[in-house]
Amino acid sequence: MTHALLAIVLLGGIPDDGKARQDTVPPRGTIRGQLRTPGGESVSQAVVRALPSGLQTTSDPHGAFLLTGLDPGLVVLHIRGLGFQVRYVQVALAPNSGWSGTIQLEWVAQMLPEVVVRGRGGIWKPPEYADTHKYDDFFRRMKFGAGTFLDRETIHRRNAGTLLELLQGVPGIVVRYNPPGSLSPTTVRMARCGGNPPNLAFYIDGFRVPITAGVPQTAGSVTFGGGSPESNYKAAQAFEETLDSIHPRDIEMMEIYRGVSELPSDLGRDVCAAIVVWTH
Repeated sequence: MTHALLAIVLLGGIPDDGKARQDTVPPRGTIRGQLRTPGGESVSQAVVRALPSGLQTTSDPHGAFLLTGLDPGLVVLHIRGLGFQVRYVQVALAPNSGWSGTIQLEWVAQMLPEVVVRGRGGIWKPPEYADTHKYDDFFRRMKFGAGTFLDRETIHRRNAGTLLELLQGVPGIVVRYNPPGSLSPTTVRMARCGGNPPNLAFYIDGFRVPITAGVPQTAGSVTFGGGSPESNYKAAQAFEETLDSIHPRDIEMMEIYRGVSELPSDLGRDVCAAIVVWTH
């Protein structure tokens, strides 16, 4: 009687969806069952525990299980198998007989670990870039750790209106913005690459974009202009216009190299810094 009352208490809030079907009647104090999937396949290696007695067993390769030595009354079967929802099934054991039946287990969605994709040459790439080689150079250079790398989420989070605004948040870069038409142009300075604007290479989707088209340069100088105030102003203006030709909302990812010590050899030997932009 005590066992029956305890089983009733344990049943509080336990669902029974009726997916247990009694077949034949085994001997007294015995529960014999078959575990099946919704498609009728056997469920092996599932743990079946009888409450409140605590007796338990494991289903065999055919999905069969057997519990013996149970007291008459209400028994709750707690069933758990890898890949299946936990089931609670109520079984009423008569004083002079047992129970036999088929119990159906429902599949449960499993959370798989993150997939790591490695492209050509051992390049690590997130799963969303597995089907494209467009950004392979970005991930290849990021692997070596030199430079600053901005992904799509970081760029979106900064909510910059221009590429120059995006550069303002990068350590080692100072941007002083002046509106168009000002006597002083917008200035960009890098701690490890001299000149204003700095002597850098600018790439969009792997192609180098000339920054100083139509602006005179002094050979071997880190200053783009010829040295006069007018030429330096034009150089700074050309630099600003080139960088602002692409909006941050169109950028998928970005690489920034602020000095020769960070600069990869494939991004130019005639400069001391580089900005590489990859679009959607």
